[in-house]
Amino acid sequence: MGATACSRLGTSPAWRARAERLGRVTAAEQLSGRYAGLWRYEFDVQTRWGYYPASMPNIVATTFCADGCLDTGALSEHGVESLATGLLEQLFTGRYFAYTPVTGTLIHNANLMGAALAARLAGRIDVPRPLASRLRDAACASVSASIAAQRSDGSWPYGDASGLGWVDGFHTGYVLLRLESAAAELGLDVDAAMSAGARFYFTSLFDGAVPRYYAGQGSRRGTAARRDPNNDATALRMAAWGEDRGHVPPGFADDVWAAVTGHFPDCAPPASRRRRVRPIDRSPRWATAPLLDALTAVYAIRSEE
Repeated sequence: MGATACSRLGTSPAWRARAERLGRVTAAEQLSGRYAGLWRYEFDVQTRWGYYPASMPNIVATTFCADGCLDTGALSEHGVESLATGLLEQLFTGRYFAYTPVTGTLIHNANLMGAALAARLAGRIDVPRPLASRLRDAACASVSASIAAQRSDGSWPYGDASGLGWVDGFHTGYVLLRLESAAAELGLDVDAAMSAGARFYFTSLFDGAVPRYYAGQGSRRGTAARRDPNNDATALRMAAWGEDRGHVPPGFADDVWAAVTGHFPDCAPPASRRRRVRPIDRSPRWATAPLLDALTAVYAIRSEE
């Protein structure tokens, strides 16, 4: 995510150097052996739906790392082909992309991350045509799987399994961004799904300019005041995206930024920094990188206007 964010500021030599350095560091972490071509976290993970160890790759880490490497040209031809092969052989179930090689649950944001990455790889000239064709077919199937699961109100549940029916802000943002990206690469018409999804997102996952963590926030005990740095950062990025696509009025991203600034410790006014800061608020993975991604995405969108 950091390499991608820095690459958006590539007209600056300093930011270009940062992007290239991060790309090289990320490429060096690409796995070999059984899970060749993919990426993992350096820690074990326990989620609501399953567990996976640090030795196992996952689609989220793979997608963010792959995008950063592709955006900065850090992968060799072998690295690109290894990524494409690993994506298909380890993470594609035949109908959608799974979160890990041993997890069969359909998680929509993860599935569409895989679809968008597969579609991007399919369009590269350094990917052999038979492999590119397989990537394209997998991406199309995965897009279809998630579109079929969209609810009548335009929302997507987190996943397609018992206990995974909740709807939250940052995962919905990921779904919309990756669905749009995959469809653009594949030439698919997903306008109806995108319009319904965006309408739900901006009406149900904001209270004015304040991002909600869950749709219907406040209806569940303990969620009314829940704030999360990743959710806030994703909301800022989505606000700029929504302005650019005409889903929200001009200036909405500025309003969202004003609403979330105080929840990022290094951005908050000095007086508010005296509050106790949770470790997650300072996490590079969960707070700093998503915020950098959001701010550079806003910059990129507005630079094109």
